Amino acid sequence: MNIYAIIATSQASVEPIRHAVESAFVENFIPIGDMCWLVADPLDVRGVSRKLGIGEPGVEVTGELSNVMVLWAVSYWGKADVNVWAWISQKILQQPASSNKAHEMVEREKSGRSPKQSTPILPSTTPISLPGSGADYSFVLPTLMELQRSIGKLTQAVDTIGNELRDQRTKLDKIGKQVYAAIVVLVVVGGILSFFAKGINDIIVHRLEAPVQVLPQTSPPQR
Repeated sequence: MNIYAIIATSQASVEPIRHAVESAFVENFIPIGDMCWLVADPLDVRGVSRKLGIGEPGVEVTGELSNVMVLWAVSYWGKADVNVWAWISQKILQQPASSNKAHEMVEREKSGRSPKQSTPILPSTTPISLPGSGADYSFVLPTLMELQRSIGKLTQAVDTIGNELRDQRTKLDKIGKQVYAAIVVLVVVGGILSFFAKGINDIIVHRLEAPVQVLPQTSPPQR
């Protein structure tokens, strides 16, 4: 059988919908809260709506059953009383009665088409409440704040390393320029020294190669 959720969308329609559910589905319903009921029926959602007395979709409905929704529960999960899960499992596996089948055939002939069939997803067991799966998320905020602080420290460390690398690169560029300037000075000084050294060397060689003049010796005058 299919499971449908019938939801009252206004407080004024709660009592009329409750009476309609109790009359139309007898033992195939279970209340969920104050404004919602689960019903089990082999019909499609359109047939359930007709059975409830809502009328055709798209047609304006006035009166006590004008504020109601019918939803097909194809799959489900959550936290509820164990009796609710037991009822859902029992009704899904329950075979429809012959009267319901006859009613479905009548509805099918009226609509001119077969209702869509779908195999509902059945849980193997009643959902188990796991530690940390409740609605208490108070541990999330401190964790996120600690993660944010860690990310801030990491970002600051990366920025510091980047600044230090830029300073080191600036110093290396400055040292490189100084070394280049020193090399240029050495080359210029070396060229000047080479020029003067060549001139001095030429002078020395010229003096060494020049002939030595020997002056004649004269005797002192005699008295």
